Amino acid sequence: MFFSLTASIVEVSAQCPNNNTLFTDLTPTGVGNTQTTTCAFGGEYMTFTACAGASYTVTTCGDSDFDTQLTIYEPNGTTVAAYNDDDCGLQSTVTFTATTAGVYNAVLDQYNCVSNSTCMTVSITQNTACSGGGCSDCANATNITSVPFSQNGLTTCGACDNFSSGNGCSSSYLNGDDYVFTYTPPANETISIDLTGTDTWTGIFIMDGCPTASPNCVGSATSSGGNPTLSNVSLTGGVTYYFVVSTWPAPQCTNFNISITGSPSCSDCNNPTVIGSLPFNQSALTTCGACDNFDSFDACASNYMNGEDYVFTYTPSVNEVLTIDLTSSGTWSGVFILDGCPSTGGTTCLGSATSSAGDETLISPTLVAGTTYYIVVSSWPSPDCIPFDIGITAGSGGPINQFCSTAIDICNPTVLTGTTENAQNEPAIDPPITIWSCNAVYDNYVFYTFTTDALGSTVVLNMTFNCGGSYLQTAIFDVPPNPCSNGSLWSNSLFCSEGNTGSYTINATGLAPNTLYYIIIDQWPGSPCDFTLDISGNSTCFICPSGPGGTAEQDCINAIPI
Repeated sequence: MFFSLTASIVEVSAQCPNNNTLFTDLTPTGVGNTQTTTCAFGGEYMTFTACAGASYTVTTCGDSDFDTQLTIYEPNGTTVAAYNDDDCGLQSTVTFTATTAGVYNAVLDQYNCVSNSTCMTVSITQNTACSGGGCSDCANATNITSVPFSQNGLTTCGACDNFSSGNGCSSSYLNGDDYVFTYTPPANETISIDLTGTDTWTGIFIMDGCPTASPNCVGSATSSGGNPTLSNVSLTGGVTYYFVVSTWPAPQCTNFNISITGSPSCSDCNNPTVIGSLPFNQSALTTCGACDNFDSFDACASNYMNGEDYVFTYTPSVNEVLTIDLTSSGTWSGVFILDGCPSTGGTTCLGSATSSAGDETLISPTLVAGTTYYIVVSSWPSPDCIPFDIGITAGSGGPINQFCSTAIDICNPTVLTGTTENAQNEPAIDPPITIWSCNAVYDNYVFYTFTTDALGSTVVLNMTFNCGGSYLQTAIFDVPPNPCSNGSLWSNSLFCSEGNTGSYTINATGLAPNTLYYIIIDQWPGSPCDFTLDISGNSTCFICPSGPGGTAEQDCINAIPI
């Protein structure tokens, strides 16, 4: 089929439907740039990100493998921006001006709107700059007159790479093309910004001046997975703020939708900040204005919950351990993790970290996939509220015997190796164990048990360890039945030794016969230890029954699974 058309004519009749299969992206990198594929089939489409006001040409001219049709669809997926059939022989060309920023579909078909498996060369060229000179910078920023504010179908592509990691918030997420907004709040207010529809490695930044003018970084949120959310940022009335959307290349640029809202009056269990994925990093947050929702009578029973509270929720998709880093220029701050709302009956406090100095790191116990957990930031008044930055990452689950309930039973004689690295606090008994015969309470326990034989009397523990110069503590406890359920059952240890020289020996004498004892091995906070435990003397352990085929009996720690 042959018609004679000029390249400047955009035909919008007899177009093919937008139901083809995605082949690749052919977004030009700037004015004059052409992106080409040499093997697109009829029945496929190419995406390209266009900026409003720029002219683009899509063409198959120069190839002759089949009679082509080109249909260009706007970002909404239904409106035809351009169509052509047979501009150059049996090949097609469209040149059009993008009226809306966003991702366009260049739909390729064989006449008449059919598919094939034949390679065709398709090229897409950006002919002119975007409206307003093509750059979104401090001089050509989009002004936001009031909040709430939302706009869809935006892009940083073609908006120019105005800033870098040396500007403003000093982030590598400012190294891509940048889209700039300005906003001057009429009075003090707190806002939240949500970006959706982005590519990967995207960031949103708030500064109190143009990024190149050495402003203060008021708030930022970045995400390697895209779609960052910046919550509850406090703005001062009358100050002009610059909001910047950018990327850490690659990608050099991204499409995005933006929504800016005033934050809820309270950050509580009904209005938490939902953490969708990890790692999660957010700066320039505050508990000020988030309301005093909880106190020391709620779960965790801490005075560090008596200030205003900021609530996050997180639901892991797999079992995992969280490391929560809280940084605050305020004092007397705390961070807590719970398996429910702190004020709801039956909620368990899974962990907490508090400090009069204002900076804490909390390592959670192993969180269960599909369970929603509550993370609370608060303070012990005064101050009643604090500014803070928070970072949350997922890590390994720690050693198997990190909990009292999963203590490893050991035999005599036995030499075994272990570690306290990534061990978690046991909520049921830690921190209530506060009295040790060697007068120290450390952190990150691991648990072992042994049972004395019919003679009882003496058991010897020889400990060798590497703690990087820090202390390791080992204690032996005689506790009532079911001690893991109640921290108050643990009193003074019977025997305890500590040291940082790499070895020590505990001679546990006068032990009762046929009695279960607990060993707790405990590190100095932040200093994980690898150790070797050598036990000898009058102890025994349960013996496993013979395995299939008459396998010899063995001690429990070396049992063959059956």
